[in-house]
Amino acid sequence: MRHAIGRASVALEQKGQKLGGLRYMSLDVRQLYGVAQLQTSTSVAESVEASSGVGLFAKKGAPPPPSLPPQPEKIKVTASVQCAFQIQ
Repeated sequence: MRHAIGRASVALEQKGQKLGGLRYMSLDVRQLYGVAQLQTSTSVAESVEASSGVGLFAKKGAPPPPSLPPQPEKIKVTASVQCAFQIQ
């Protein structure tokens, strides 16, 4: 957004005009990396619980191992932003 405002301001300044208010903005996220690993680890824990037997005669086995706490990691996002501004 800052990049779009800077580019629009410079282009209008050359013509003696100023940037007005934001009229329209669109955000398009194309690729998101690093989030799939988090979803995969939770689905493994759910499948262990589902296969552990049900009913009166179910074996009481050891509980599934606790899921690991979330660890900080970098997430990469590829996106494009389109903005339309008023011209003063």
